[in-house]
Amino acid sequence: MSKTFCLGSAALALFLCIQPASADPAANAAANLFMQVCRADNLTNPERIRAWATGHHLPEVNNPKGRAVFVGDGPDGVAWHIHDENTELVLAIRSKTGGCAVYAEPLDPAALGQIYSMLIAGYAQKFSVTTPLPDKVQQGPFGTRIGKVRLIEVPASKSHLLLTLITNEKSGGPYQGTLQITLTHPSN
Repeated sequence: MSKTFCLGSAALALFLCIQPASADPAANAAANLFMQVCRADNLTNPERIRAWATGHHLPEVNNPKGRAVFVGDGPDGVAWHIHDENTELVLAIRSKTGGCAVYAEPLDPAALGQIYSMLIAGYAQKFSVTTPLPDKVQQGPFGTRIGKVRLIEVPASKSHLLLTLITNEKSGGPYQGTLQITLTHPSN
């Protein structure tokens, strides 16, 4: 299935110019990877994401449990492991949605939340940003888990962007924080 997404040069520049600003080096590493690779123009051509991972000689996540967490169900997704001096990262193309995700463990969840808010504020300068689902807070084995979803409506496009944040209060699970971006195609 071919996806068409037109993100104007001003929007692309806005997205690329937002720099992570956190005191947590691990959250910054996750955000830098996200902003470098999970760009809207790469969502329409996931081969660019694959080429980036190949060019950086990243090992694929082949463990079935790891794939289930990072990629989801289905054969189309792929995930790669990245060891950063501050955290362990996973870059993934989600199987069902084709979205791009960066997972990190450990990191400061509040710092990643601040970066997410900065991304949303940057998008809100040029586009309509709505909250299609209420923020979700629940208790789990790794403390409080927070999930946020924002829809970025790009007027010149038939597609929109769905930007997601999930953080876990405590480390020890497969990830402590993730940033995800997915193209959506609203019904007419």
